[in-house]
Amino acid sequence: MGVVYKACDTHLDRTVALRVILLGAAAARRRRTHRRHICTLHDVGREVDTDFLVMEFLGGQTLAARLTKVALQRAQTLEYTIQITQALDRARSEGTVHCD
Repeated sequence: MGVVYKACDTHLDRTVALRVILLGAAAARRRRTHRRHICTLHDVGREVDTDFLVMEFLGGQTLAARLTKVALQRAQTLEYTIQITQALDRARSEGTVHCD
């Protein structure tokens, strides 16, 4: 649905995530993205024919990258599984299908 870039908000001197919505994305999908509340949404805009979101940058690493270093302990695996399941359940209950 879009491409996400790590960017700098030069007005507030902070790192942000800039999601550019791809052309052809349905308006309803854009509205659902605005309502996700998974991270702080700083701005929503349109430049020429391109919609974008400026969101809180959440640093860290992907789970895939984490797993290349060392295997997870059973307790950590359970903790991550619960967190991921709860996040997906919340998103789906609000009509959002997470496809990333």
